[in-house]
Amino acid sequence: MNKDIISGMLEKNTHDMVDLIYKAREDDLGNLTEQDKKNIKKINDKINQKYLEYKNTLDNIPKGLKVTKREIIDKFNEYKETLVEREGYFNEKYYKEGLRDGISLMSKCMQ
Repeated sequence: MNKDIISGMLEKNTHDMVDLIYKAREDDLGNLTEQDKKNIKKINDKINQKYLEYKNTLDNIPKGLKVTKREIIDKFNEYKETLVEREGYFNEKYYKEGLRDGISLMSKCMQ
């Protein structure tokens, strides 16, 4: 195949290819190195500490407001889950953009 055909295929199919490669690598990307584990543990420890501070503050709400306390905790947990969803979205977006950049660079080098 000549360079023009390959280049055209890469440009035309970049989005499909990126989605396919991302899906194939998704599980591999989830594997953590020892350094990842150390960094995540450090961050998780901080998150857990902040959550405990938040929960302890709520524990000091007078007894008559316990229903409100439970609602606040539930809403906070929903908020936290939404943050995780957002992080996942951006991780996927940035991975795919980096891959597109790599494919584009490869295509330009072949011209």
